[in-house]
Amino acid sequence: MAASELLARKLAKVAPDEDPALVAGAIAIFAIETIKRSAGNLMEARAYLDGLRDGIDGLLKNAFADDAGKKASG
Repeated sequence: MAASELLARKLAKVAPDEDPALVAGAIAIFAIETIKRSAGNLMEARAYLDGLRDGIDGLLKNAFADDAGKKASG
């Protein structure tokens, strides 16, 4: 996770004012290129993608944990 955070901080420095959707798209393209180099076939690539999807979901849940708590109590 530390390496990912370091890359995220670098990206924030070079594209602080970019539309989040464009940044996410660029990250997705980078991830696909990286997966393409690592995976031997489409099934393996999809397994990487499933792991990435689960990781993003976990990060979003953590990022919005306070909001979920506010909704439950409010």
